[in-house]
Amino acid sequence: MIAAIATVVLAASIALKPEASVRGTETTLGEIAVVSGATPEETARLEAVQLGGAPAPGWTRRFERSQVEAAVKAALPGVQVQLAGADACRVAPLVRTVEAAEIAARAEEALRARFAGIDCELRASAETRPVVVPEPDDAASFALKVVVDERAPQGGAWTVAVQVWLDGALYRTSFTTFEATLYAQQSVLVKPVRRGEAVPADAFAWRRAKVVAAGAPRSLAGEQAVGAVALRDLAPGTTLTAADVQRERLVRRGELVTVEVRKGAVCARSTMVVQDDGSLGDRVKVLSNDKKKALVASVTGRNTVRVDL
Repeated sequence: MIAAIATVVLAASIALKPEASVRGTETTLGEIAVVSGATPEETARLEAVQLGGAPAPGWTRRFERSQVEAAVKAALPGVQVQLAGADACRVAPLVRTVEAAEIAARAEEALRARFAGIDCELRASAETRPVVVPEPDDAASFALKVVVDERAPQGGAWTVAVQVWLDGALYRTSFTTFEATLYAQQSVLVKPVRRGEAVPADAFAWRRAKVVAAGAPRSLAGEQAVGAVALRDLAPGTTLTAADVQRERLVRRGELVTVEVRKGAVCARSTMVVQDDGSLGDRVKVLSNDKKKALVASVTGRNTVRVDL
């Protein structure tokens, strides 16, 4: 069979071009040479012979005649051809530019999908640069794939990877950085409170406000801050945190507390040992006297907590 093929293509000529532009990530014989004197079937086989990787954008690669001859012999053993034309071919890649605007838009779209249903503002915090890649052999083989961190939606910095895929393989990754700011309806001061003053009950209103970042002092609901002493001057519009006020400690770790357990209209009371210090509205753990049952409760008053089942 090999002998038959060799006979068919013996008269085939490969004329090497002095220069050529190539597509994709691999260079084929048909891109840098003209094949003649063979049947259409054998011409296609010769033109499909892979010579090696295409140069990256901005670079060129030189293919010597001896390299081409060796590649043909390795790909089609027993096939003999005549090489003509230039002594070598200088190859440059055809390129495609993925614009920065498209990369940023794809990244933001994916990140917004991650924050779907959450009141959130996204702001690009670093410049996105365009990416130059080889023009693919087939337009259908070019794809952009976006990868977003698997962590739960939260405020702070997010880096989104936009991958450029060519001919079924990952070619390059561009990274875009965003700053995410979350908002929620919260108790916000509507009147000033001076340092050393107790926070009055009418000082709050429910407003859209920024959610504090993870690791920052936690925000307080209005009822949690009422009666607390301001540790600094507090201006209207402030969302109070545990660092802004001195709150009265209503339960202390290791003490007995009255636990009110509610389930619908049913209410029961018992005595348990609190495992944390807590102020009004705080969540604390309570433990039964025999240490067999643990619950998480909300502090409702001095030495009293409530569990809603």
